[in-house]
Amino acid sequence: MAHLLVIDNEPVFLNLISSSLRHDGHNVVALEEPTDVLRLLLEEHAQVDLLITSLVMKPFSGFELLKRLNRAAVDVPVLFTSDSSALSTLVASGLGGRAILEKPFTSVQLRNAVARALGKNKPLAPRAA
Repeated sequence: MAHLLVIDNEPVFLNLISSSLRHDGHNVVALEEPTDVLRLLLEEHAQVDLLITSLVMKPFSGFELLKRLNRAAVDVPVLFTSDSSALSTLVASGLGGRAILEKPFTSVQLRNAVARALGKNKPLAPRAA
């Protein structure tokens, strides 16, 4: 499975996303601060198959995080999560079709978005209870 880096300032969303993806067998690192992501990727050179980041965070946005990674020549696929459909549309058009997942989303929607972002286009069915 994939190495995923998940960042969200909201601990509830961070835990839900991380738990669901770990249940699918992914190796997940969950962080609340964008500065920790920069440290992990720029200083520690962590290998990440997909970055899942909220658009709205502090001290800077997911969009700003991506800009900083791009300036440092770190090329990692990104899946954005957003609370706002208007913001999602704006960012999607500005980023050339990067994946956006609007909150709230189901586990199946998350799993399918991650599969698409990783280049696996086969839709996933709900997990058995």
